[in-house]
Amino acid sequence: MFNFYALQFGESSLPYEYVTDETTTVESIYVSWFFYLLELEDQIILIDTGFSDKRYNRIYNINNYSHPLVLLESINILPKDVSHIILTHSHFDHIGGAHLFNNAQVCMQESEYAYFTTTALYESQKSYFDELKKNDLLLLVNGDYIFNNHIMLLKTAGHTPGSQAVFIMVDHKKYLITGDEAYLHEHCTSKK
Repeated sequence: MFNFYALQFGESSLPYEYVTDETTTVESIYVSWFFYLLELEDQIILIDTGFSDKRYNRIYNINNYSHPLVLLESINILPKDVSHIILTHSHFDHIGGAHLFNNAQVCMQESEYAYFTTTALYESQKSYFDELKKNDLLLLVNGDYIFNNHIMLLKTAGHTPGSQAVFIMVDHKKYLITGDEAYLHEHCTSKK
């Protein structure tokens, strides 16, 4: 079995300089906020988690916010069903819902975890990550990593010190989840 979902948990207008380093006269761009779910054989894998702290909606002027658990419930997935979480990086909109999934193994780059532990967000999630470590559910990888027969993690380290992309190949189809390494399609296809 293979199902792949892009779960949009909000949308907002951001300054164009947040999504590219190109010089432009465009002041802002409308963006969607996503996390992803893979049903693959006997695993249910989240790639990032969105966030559950509604304060971010006000800070980033996010419209049409949906709580991660509501989105998952809409496709008949409960928190206990999630077996793995792959975090592209540790910014709030990617890691801020991880604590909702107590049974899932969490995978991130070792250098990203070291960076994350120096942030204010970590302090609010320290007990969750301590429990992950205690229960051997925190998988820290160092560099490119073969996660399973269909998923490879690619350390990119451009957006944050240990950010990673997720390359998926199933049934001769290929998918690349870039986290925040690239926001626009043309950034993934450009030869620059």
